[in-house]
Amino acid sequence: MFTLFLFPFAHSRLSITVVRTGNSAGDTGPTIILCKGTDANKHPSFTDEFLVKQGLAPGSTVIMTENAYMTDDAWIEATPHLLDGYRKMQVIKDNPEWEIIEFMDGFKSHEGNLEANKARTAAKVRSVKEESHSSHACQAYDQEVAKQDKKNCADTLAKQRLAKRHDSRGKSLNQWDLVVVVIQIVRMAKKEVWICSFTRVNLKPSVRLDYEGWCEKISAFLSKGSGYKPGSAEPTAKEKYALLPAFYQGMSTDDKKKAVEIVKKYDDK
Repeated sequence: MFTLFLFPFAHSRLSITVVRTGNSAGDTGPTIILCKGTDANKHPSFTDEFLVKQGLAPGSTVIMTENAYMTDDAWIEATPHLLDGYRKMQVIKDNPEWEIIEFMDGFKSHEGNLEANKARTAAKVRSVKEESHSSHACQAYDQEVAKQDKKNCADTLAKQRLAKRHDSRGKSLNQWDLVVVVIQIVRMAKKEVWICSFTRVNLKPSVRLDYEGWCEKISAFLSKGSGYKPGSAEPTAKEKYALLPAFYQGMSTDDKKKAVEIVKKYDDK
């Protein structure tokens, strides 16, 4: 089982995005690092082979995007790396007939990308979307792994800044310095922390509670919504739009108009 997330560096004026994966057996999976720029100005040292040599899992790679954030094209490019890396992980590589369950958030590139979803289906990977605002109870990474990563990030960045003070080539961190930080963070991830995190969200198969038992355990979270009382006022257009699925919100204006025309053509059925 896997969990994917976007991780911009809040400790620096620079920002890159990282997709981290891990499974309930405690193994760290492939890491996707998104940097700003094009393939033409990608640092030649940070090849896939270099990342693996430095301790990252097979399938790890650096992808260049316009602003160092996830895009549809970047997700398509990352997909074969992730799928290949999943199959090379411990336990999974010995059971090629297994289907893999991949947990991720509802980010539009993850959810509504047909090409990436087709590739996952062909590779026997089933993607499961977490509901909004449920990561505290559903996403393994947001448990102990996130806390460990943030601590290691702060410590490693401090060391990077100290090293820059003695570097004659310049004292400012760049995005490739942040890639080095990512490598260190991933290398420092502990097996038992991943296991603990998956256990906390009821995703470790050997100790997994049944549906009723899990609902009882997280009843405090579930009961918070019971006090909601809908108001009598008609929701605004903005509020109605917020209820539409993420894939529709991510469509272009022209595509939205076409979608509305199709619905009207069939009498809103």
